[in-house]
Amino acid sequence: MKKFLTTTLFILSLGFTNPFQAQATFPEKNVVFWDLGQSDEQKDKELVKAYDLAKQKNYKQALEAIEQKIQVSANSTTLYVMKGLILNEMREYIPSVRALNKAQTIEARHPGIHYGFCEVYRNLGMSDLSLRGCRIAEEIHRLSPEVHYEYAQTLIAVGEMTLANKSLSTAAQLDPSNALYHYQKGMNFYYLNQYDNAEQSFQKAISIDAVDVDSAYQLAYIFAARQKSNLAKKQIKKVLQIKKEHPKIESAKLLLEYVEKNALDKLPLEIIPHEYHIGKSKSYYKSKDYGLALIEIETAAKLKPDDTQIKEILIGLTGFLLRINKAEKVIKKMISIVGETDIIAAKGYQELGDI
Repeated sequence: MKKFLTTTLFILSLGFTNPFQAQATFPEKNVVFWDLGQSDEQKDKELVKAYDLAKQKNYKQALEAIEQKIQVSANSTTLYVMKGLILNEMREYIPSVRALNKAQTIEARHPGIHYGFCEVYRNLGMSDLSLRGCRIAEEIHRLSPEVHYEYAQTLIAVGEMTLANKSLSTAAQLDPSNALYHYQKGMNFYYLNQYDNAEQSFQKAISIDAVDVDSAYQLAYIFAARQKSNLAKKQIKKVLQIKKEHPKIESAKLLLEYVEKNALDKLPLEIIPHEYHIGKSKSYYKSKDYGLALIEIETAAKLKPDDTQIKEILIGLTGFLLRINKAEKVIKKMISIVGETDIIAAKGYQELGDI
């Protein structure tokens, strides 16, 4: 039972219970619309109303308004960009790609197209295409913190935490009042087992937002796991004073028991990267974010290429998502690892036959 509780606290500290915590929100106007010097579309009341509906998460109403506008303005790039972004938020990823592709055929220089590709290809589990879209979007929108943040999300999924932190640092410079960027940097430092840097990032986040439960709990957990008993106890009490409904509030109560019982040596500290990505993949799969689950398990396989259990998960997921070419490559790689006579190889040949 104690081991279960310890594992639960560690899992909560990694954010597995709330995958992709900062799910993308509908972007700001500078991403969606042409610059005011290039177009007066931001004076279009109907278009702005549709945008406002999307910002308020009234996606169905926003989409209906966009579809009506398309009927009379079929060559408006912005309408198709907005349609693609809205469909992405509605988890309609293939129609979203179609809309963005349509926008690209009308005017490839539109400022919102690659931001859309960055998001939707990540959700589809196509990390290379997502990274390409993110890179171009970041070049176009150098002064937009949300674009740097979105790029960081794909970099995190593929295990490039150091590069992700560069984008997050830029986002934090552009939007210094947003604690989220520092929290995510802290999580990335934690992944890299750079605990001092992680602590500093969480403390910075808390200095911006004193009721940031995620940062406050994470700081308490690292203090505890590093056996800084007094600091941990003080930080846990601060977490418990936050008046919010949040799963980590209850976790903080459990963590306090470990401190009071002087059992901090039982708390895991080190993150093993491939296990981290397996955990994230499982969480995404449970929440039906299959594309994100695929990227995470691909990253785990890259980090531990000879692990047959990871390969089996990857085969199952690529097959489930009908990524035939990927599935075939993984099966052949696994057979080369285990040998022709192994029972896993027999299963692999059966999978190849099905493909």
